[in-house]
Amino acid sequence: MSAHWKAGVTLALCGLAIGCGGGPAAESARQGVAEFRTRYEASSYREIYAASAPEFQRGASEDEFVRFMEAVKRKLGSVKSSKSRGWNVFFGTGGSRVTLTYDTEFENGKGAEQFVWLVDGDPKLLGYNINSRDLIIK
Repeated sequence: MSAHWKAGVTLALCGLAIGCGGGPAAESARQGVAEFRTRYEASSYREIYAASAPEFQRGASEDEFVRFMEAVKRKLGSVKSSKSRGWNVFFGTGGSRVTLTYDTEFENGKGAEQFVWLVDGDPKLLGYNINSRDLIIK
C-alpha cells in the first residue's frame, strides 16, 4: 500500500469526521456523557464504574473512583451548565476513541472536563479528568 493511498484514506476519514461533527462515534460518545451526567446527578458512581472499559478499571479501584466522585459532588455540586470545547475522534481497528472536552459550571464552581470513550457499539468510558481550582480550594 502506498503512502499516498494511506494519506488519502486518512484525509477522507478526517473529512467525514469533521463534516459530521465527529460522525456516529462522536454522537455515541456524547450520549455516553449524557448517561454519565445522569448517573452523576443520582450519585450512581458504581454504575459509572461498572459500565466503564476494563482499561479504565485498571487505573483505579471501584472504591477509589467512588471516593473521587463523591468528593467532586460534595465540593462542586450538581452540573448547572456545560459547553462543548471540542472533540477528537481516532478511528482504529478495535473501535473509535473519542475525546470530548467541556467547560462546565457546577453549583459551587467551574471545571474543565475531559471524557475519553471507546466506541465499538455502546460507548465505554476510558478516561475522565476534571481540572478545577474550585475542587482543590473548596
